[in-house]
Amino acid sequence: MKNLYILLLLAFTISCNTKRPEPNFYKNGYTGEILNKSDFEDYRLSIYTKYLDSVSKPKISFNFYKI
Repeated sequence: MKNLYILLLLAFTISCNTKRPEPNFYKNGYTGEILNKSDFEDYRLSIYTKYLDSVSKPKISFNFYKI
């Protein structure tokens, strides 16, 4: 019986150590829109080009959270 508990504990710890793949989607917190990775890159570049000024560069920050 003790060996069964050790075997179950070992199986549980091995199964918990698998890495999850990096998500490839982003949620716009302001609009609630969900973007895939390529759409997010296009969105990011459009913000930089829209607010780009010859005198000062825009300060844009992105907040990323793990779910």
